[in-house]
Amino acid sequence: MEQYEFIRRDARDEGLSIRALAKKYKVHRRTVRQALADPTPPVRKTPVRVVPVLGPYTALVRGWLVADKEVPRKQRHTARRVWQRLVEEEHAEGSESSVQALVAQLRYEIDVKQGEVCVPQTHPPAEEAEVDFGEFTARIGGVMIRPLPEAGSFDVAAQLSCRVDGKSRICVRQSYYSVPARYAGRRLQVRLGAYTITALVEGKVVAEHVRSVHKYTEDTGSHTQHGRPCPGATVAARTSTTSSSWITTWRPWAANLAPCPGPPRWSRPRPRAPSPCLASASVSHLPVLIRQHS
Repeated sequence: MEQYEFIRRDARDEGLSIRALAKKYKVHRRTVRQALADPTPPVRKTPVRVVPVLGPYTALVRGWLVADKEVPRKQRHTARRVWQRLVEEEHAEGSESSVQALVAQLRYEIDVKQGEVCVPQTHPPAEEAEVDFGEFTARIGGVMIRPLPEAGSFDVAAQLSCRVDGKSRICVRQSYYSVPARYAGRRLQVRLGAYTITALVEGKVVAEHVRSVHKYTEDTGSHTQHGRPCPGATVAARTSTTSSSWITTWRPWAANLAPCPGPPRWSRPRPRAPSPCLASASVSHLPVLIRQHS
């Protein structure tokens, strides 16, 4: 397609001849004439290949595969079973690999193995948007009118249903958020907003968190209910909310503690003073004193 465009452009802008264009792009002059006559390349002709060995059995194999659509999956023909039946019943001389290629081609033609195909789409932020518009008219009392929707705000949050696990958490978009412990094992209604995660029970808000922008995070802090910590928050969360008052409480108590009467365990033991008997005794009386003390 691009080569045809280049040939047509050079012929129009530079006035090159067919021979010069064929020499420049290293193609046949017939190709140059086709490009100048039509900007769309002709469809390539696929050669019809003759199957001399398995050709007589193509209709038979096709009938087996069509009949397989009416039987359970475990009872359908595999490529190996088709080859075995051809060798045993029809005395065919084709190889197993040739039969496998034939079965794959026939299955594609009769849609035996047709499956769903998903096309991935990537939408970068603020790159594109999709908006659907529509209009209709109604005839009321013989008068043609065009109804319009009432103006007002509407909720754009996604409505989810999440189950509370054994650690009183819900998993939303691969991130965990804590809820009151009394709802463990129950399924809660969750509103997934752009900035917040709200858990509700029968329309009543029981927990609200700031939405995490990363995956595999865990928010076990003090979840709030209308701006106040919920009574079902974790012990660590309740301790963190009152850490400043706890510090001011233990400091006066620590100041009134009496010193320890003995040396601490981790200090070195003091050297013991020598015995007064050993200090006043002479060297000659040392063995006797040692025997007395022993």
